[in-house]
Amino acid sequence: MCAEALSQDEIDALLRGQSNAASEDETALPPEEHEAVALYAGLFRSACTDVWSKLLGQEVKFDVEALESLAPEQLPARCPEDAVLLRLKHGKDLQGSLLMVFPVTLATALGGALTGTGGEFGELEQSALREGQSQVFAAVCAQLAQKLKLTTQVRATPTEVCRNSDALLAEEAGALGEPVVAVFLRARAGEASGPLILAFSHTVIAGLMRALVEPEKPRATQARRETGQARAVHPAVFDEFPGAEVKAQPPNLSFILDIGLEVRVELGRTSMRVKEVLELGPGAVIELDKLAGEPVDLLVNDKLFARGEVVVIDENFGVRVTDIVNIKDRIEAMGEA
Repeated sequence: MCAEALSQDEIDALLRGQSNAASEDETALPPEEHEAVALYAGLFRSACTDVWSKLLGQEVKFDVEALESLAPEQLPARCPEDAVLLRLKHGKDLQGSLLMVFPVTLATALGGALTGTGGEFGELEQSALREGQSQVFAAVCAQLAQKLKLTTQVRATPTEVCRNSDALLAEEAGALGEPVVAVFLRARAGEASGPLILAFSHTVIAGLMRALVEPEKPRATQARRETGQARAVHPAVFDEFPGAEVKAQPPNLSFILDIGLEVRVELGRTSMRVKEVLELGPGAVIELDKLAGEPVDLLVNDKLFARGEVVVIDENFGVRVTDIVNIKDRIEAMGEA
């Protein structure tokens, strides 16, 4: 399962790290925990590479170098002297905390490239780094949902700059539990490069292990069925839904007629980098994804409901509805959201 996300060299490095830890320290991970952390590390590496390369518009590489189990007091010695800490927390099916440790030079390179600034690691760079890593973990959560059927999310709390001599790093490591399970990566963004550490709490690892074991149950049930009597299987045939409007209304619709709904007209959309947004000023023109004369979208509670054309009523703008989206199109629109 891990081979889908890690290269063979990275798998070999993780296995070497596991054997070394087993011979030197009693805190070595059992094989099941090692597999769970290696799977997460592969998804994290892939998400970091894809998201940061897209955000910065250049190739950014992240490679997994080792996976180790450490005592909390050992982690500060493995961290750079000037470190940026990013605390994160999983929710829903995968409860638990994560700790990311960047060298200040790497954090400045990533955050500064995203904002178009440079120099010191200030509030703007902190916000950019936190937003970039939030997108990374959103991609990780999506992969966890696809591979392990886990419903989860990650929330990033404000970053902090601290020195290795401070007690903050040891305190954060201790809060994860003993031993601390850490993935060591190497990041390369342009001319900047540096180590990156991702440390796990044991509750996150336990959740991953449960998710890895539970998919075996349906497969075992299917195997038992296959040993029984063979049954004829035919594809189901369903009638298509008509495109016409459904006019029937629930008999008690009058009870909800006074509920307020947010109606919004969307002229168009576009995607911009943080640097481009910061360069906006009076007179700047933003090109949208719709052509002149195309219908605008009418959204009710952020769901596409109708399309129309812009009109002027006295001195106010308005929208003349030209098309009501049918049920089939509404369902497809909801699926794209």
